[in-house]
Amino acid sequence: MSINARYTQSYRAIQKRRASIYESIIRLNKKYNALDPSWSNLVMEPLAKALVRHFPGYRAEVLGPFGLQSEYAIHFYHKDDTARPSLSINFVRAGDHLELIDVTQNTHRFPKGSVADINGMNHPRMKIPTAWTIKDLAQYVK
Repeated sequence: MSINARYTQSYRAIQKRRASIYESIIRLNKKYNALDPSWSNLVMEPLAKALVRHFPGYRAEVLGPFGLQSEYAIHFYHKDDTARPSLSINFVRAGDHLELIDVTQNTHRFPKGSVADINGMNHPRMKIPTAWTIKDLAQYVK
């Protein structure tokens, strides 16, 4: 076998092995990303699944974190209308617990148009009592 033929054969074998390893990396990376221990995956997604059971005919979607407060929203879309959410509930993480954000109220604590106002900091927050059930929380979905 000539040097060129051996080189070509070795090169092809190496390229085949590289492709196999690359495919493994892609597959493992997908598995790795699916195990992301984020607040969204560990708290918000299960909460959305539990809340949507109280709203037959709707599907839930978790959005966030966004803004200065790392706010989360769970939007509920009617299964026949996927363009706009029909209902929603907003949360902010406060240490190791969630607080509700009442977007229907405005405290006017911060000037209109300020960074704080734009980031929703004029909406009052309420610590969720530990004794509350999902049914209690579902009453705040508007």
